[in-house]
Amino acid sequence: MLKSNRIRSEFLGMSHGKASHKLRKSIMHHLAKKVGMSACYRCGEEIEDIENFSIEHKEPWLHVDPNLFWDLDNIAFSHLSCNVRAQRRPLRERTHCPKGHPWDKENTHWAVDKEGRKCRECRVCDLERWHRRKEKANRARRIKRLRRKGLSLRQIAEKVGVSHVTVKKVTDPR
Repeated sequence: MLKSNRIRSEFLGMSHGKASHKLRKSIMHHLAKKVGMSACYRCGEEIEDIENFSIEHKEPWLHVDPNLFWDLDNIAFSHLSCNVRAQRRPLRERTHCPKGHPWDKENTHWAVDKEGRKCRECRVCDLERWHRRKEKANRARRIKRLRRKGLSLRQIAEKVGVSHVTVKKVTDPR
């Protein structure tokens, strides 16, 4: 930590970043009250205390449109408890996997985990993971083959397109 940040943190009794966040939130709550926008978007009641004041998007932006994230007309204030409650939707109501692929018949399969629970899995994500693992295994085989030919770590790294540290990890796994 830089000396100046340490001094600020000690003086404030918390990290400077946390203090700055609390100050911004306090200013925003104060201004929202001043202009008459301190009613909760979800329940309509006044947001009295700063600890329960939160900013939310009226319409979900994730897996929909990144422009909705920045759209100020899509921003509202709410009680933190109202915001959290609205955000948590049961899995059966979700329409897309965390990476944005649709949960439909073609893209969804069910797997059973070690505890016997049924889990919904995205075929596209599974395929992407499989390709990454295969690519990594092929790269490791190529590195080992080049090392057996007597090339240096740096030469191999240059040929394969990885760092020499990665080459060392593959050729000397301890």
